[in-house]
Amino acid sequence: MGWLGLLKIVLSLANSLAGIVREKQLMDAGEAKATAKALTEIVKRLDVGKDVAAQIEAMSNDDLDAALRGDR
Repeated sequence: MGWLGLLKIVLSLANSLAGIVREKQLMDAGEAKATAKALTEIVKRLDVGKDVAAQIEAMSNDDLDAALRGDR
């Protein structure tokens, strides 16, 4: 095997490693995107929860009782 054959093997190995690294980066980017989307959804839900809690705290006891009974 000459230098050209050895160089071909080394370049093939480097190409394979580059492909693996690229795939890993794409998977990491996809995972980061999914995590960001999930966190955004959680923040939206927490904001709704805060709004509901504020509305409940603003109600009088009689209003709260009526709302819980379904009278309101």
